[in-house]
Amino acid sequence: MVDRTEEAQAAAAPDNRVRWWEPVVAFAAGNALGFVIVVAGAVATMFIAFRLGWQMPDPGALTVRMRSNFGANMAVLAVTNLAMIAVMWWLVRRRERRPLAAYFPPVAAYWLWLAAAVGLVMAIALNGLNEVLSISNLVVFSDTETERALVPHGAGQFLVSIAVVSLIAPLSEEVLFRGLLFRWLTGWRGQGFAVLVSAAVFGLMHGQFLIHPGVQGLLASAELVAAGAVLAALVARTGSLRTSFATHAAYNLGAILFSVLLP
Repeated sequence: MVDRTEEAQAAAAPDNRVRWWEPVVAFAAGNALGFVIVVAGAVATMFIAFRLGWQMPDPGALTVRMRSNFGANMAVLAVTNLAMIAVMWWLVRRRERRPLAAYFPPVAAYWLWLAAAVGLVMAIALNGLNEVLSISNLVVFSDTETERALVPHGAGQFLVSIAVVSLIAPLSEEVLFRGLLFRWLTGWRGQGFAVLVSAAVFGLMHGQFLIHPGVQGLLASAELVAAGAVLAALVARTGSLRTSFATHAAYNLGAILFSVLLP
């Protein structure tokens, strides 16, 4: 088996072609595009329903129903992340003829297995810690309506959750945070700085401290920052988003399993 670690590390050299505005545009334009697609889809669905003579609930009741619906939330999450991936592909394609080769260079197989194992261990450790804190009444955890709606029930929803939460979302976030942002920060101040700052941005951008004000939100944000540091360190070591994606996907899979087994 050929160890391509050195080849991959060479691909992680500071990339001064990445500009500071690229991750900003990717996040803003990706979410905006996703929002437009979701709204257009909702309007088209209501128009078709109206033409077919279906009775529609009032907009307020429909909004409440959609917010607590697994399929609706997964569709919004999938569309938003796919839109972001499309924007980032366009940004990278402007300077790289082969975007996947540039950001996902090959690594030795053992790195992928190790990365996936790291993701599962992190999921067990962090979710286990939260469970212990909850049982001990040291931290009071509460889920929002949307968070409860994202918990899969049944085999079909479980497979959808794996596809969206464990594959599409990690792919989008890895290209954004450990791809564009990490490369720009590395070219600006070096890899050590890039690991720390990209991890902090990753944790804060999830907005857990806003969704759950208080200890729960601060704890969740701190856990995300720690996870972001591990993901960035893997990219710094291997030079490939393959390893951080494997870790991220495995971590999210573990989180899904925890949400099902320990609701």
